[in-house]
Amino acid sequence: MKKIITVLTVLSALNVTGIATANAASSCPSVQAITAVGIKDGFYNGEQSWVVGAMDNSYDTKVKWSFVIQVKANNKNEAMDKATKSLKTMQYKMGPMNLDNLKGCIYKTDIGYAATINVTQLKYLPSIM
Repeated sequence: MKKIITVLTVLSALNVTGIATANAASSCPSVQAITAVGIKDGFYNGEQSWVVGAMDNSYDTKVKWSFVIQVKANNKNEAMDKATKSLKTMQYKMGPMNLDNLKGCIYKTDIGYAATINVTQLKYLPSIM
């Protein structure tokens, strides 16, 4: 549960200067769509922890999402490899649900929890990924 809160906190932090309305997303991206897009980039989150995923993709919905998964790894390449392999085990868990002023979805992989956050109406989307 701690990992899921960390993933959601990271996604919320990416929205520091953004404003979103949660009513835009009525369904979550499918596991198949997330897997097809894959892992695009990531950043170091401290204590050998990396946040990797793909920003700003509609997957198989009509709205834009950011997908992230937190990974313990020694470097970015290792984190991206582990996350990519874990997509094969990903399962949808819940959502969409309201998370402050965003709508999000939760997924589970063999290395932990992953999440998507609806970013369709953000005024600012960070370019860290």
